[in-house]
Amino acid sequence: MCTDAGGLFPLVYSEKLDALASTTTAMELVAKQRQSEASGELLDILRLIGWIPFGLTTFEGVRRLLPNFYLDISSSVPVRFYAPDGIINPDTSASVNGVLDRLRANIGAIIRGNAGFVHLTGGWDSRMVLAAARPWASECVFETVAGRGTELDCHLAAGLASKYGLKHELLPFVSPRQEEMEDWQYRVGYCLTDAVSRLGPTARAYDRNYHCINGVCGEVARAYYWARGYSGTEKIQPDELLERLGIPESPLMLREADNWLSSLGERRPTQILDVAYIEQRLGCWAGPSVFGHKVAYPTLSPFNSRAIYRLALALPEDARINNRFARALVLQAWPELLRIPINRAEGISKLRFAKQELKYFARAIGAKELVTTMKGWKTRRLKLFRPVS
Repeated sequence: MCTDAGGLFPLVYSEKLDALASTTTAMELVAKQRQSEASGELLDILRLIGWIPFGLTTFEGVRRLLPNFYLDISSSVPVRFYAPDGIINPDTSASVNGVLDRLRANIGAIIRGNAGFVHLTGGWDSRMVLAAARPWASECVFETVAGRGTELDCHLAAGLASKYGLKHELLPFVSPRQEEMEDWQYRVGYCLTDAVSRLGPTARAYDRNYHCINGVCGEVARAYYWARGYSGTEKIQPDELLERLGIPESPLMLREADNWLSSLGERRPTQILDVAYIEQRLGCWAGPSVFGHKVAYPTLSPFNSRAIYRLALALPEDARINNRFARALVLQAWPELLRIPINRAEGISKLRFAKQELKYFARAIGAKELVTTMKGWKTRRLKLFRPVS
């Protein structure tokens, strides 16, 4: 038994109950669940970072099946499908074409199967999807959620639509009521609390009754956890993995990180961080959100493909840092799209988005560490690992 390549149709399992379910809440239909001894710590992590890593759940004996694993029914032991073999394909052009071909095949299949509704933002993953969707662009409806914090996305999406004749719709954000937030948490199994949990009423209000397309999983080709390159030469240690994932250290988290690293064996550090993105970020963050929205059909990502992940993990490191791979793919598929900046306004419009411009320049100067001092606190070093975009 397994889930899809990125865990976007998630599963949890219990060896004791010999049971599988889509969510921990659904597991309650099999038997009454008890909170695990670590549930208090996991709920603290949930409040802090918005998701629970390493396939852990707050229920005793129930774990999440990570993507890239299948569950051996006879033993209830999860087995990894594949791990990077360390071989690098220096032919970046062939890799770009390989990913692009699979993106187009997946997008075409979704659109032919129902209709073309595509989420459009100002970021790299959205731009890659738009570029790959070029053969169907005239048939698609591109949509952007309009609300607090999405002003730049709306501005850039509208600019793309105007310049390239796209049918574009702004979807005003619908604020969730408390009971709707509680219902969303029940549906996902109380394991995700970040911003996506507030989108339930918006998704329901604009339900298309078709699969929509988004760019989730595109970060696999964009070095999500080592965007500015990886300077370490030694084997990644559990504490460094936790720091990269943004997870606070504790005996439990260090033990889980060590077990996960051990399961991969000797691999290049950057490949380990890429697998961490797939198995941890996608499997434990993106996947659980699928069941939260009360819509007819879930949103699909054309990047969610084991073949695409294999191609991405075999790319040379310098082909991905600073979004080089993403840029190469857009240049190959629809180069004119790069006339509109990624996650940046242009011209006089920059004045409207001064905060984003300051963030861009802070990243552009290559500052990897910021030192902050708070009264009564020791000085702490905060490392930045998010991609430049």
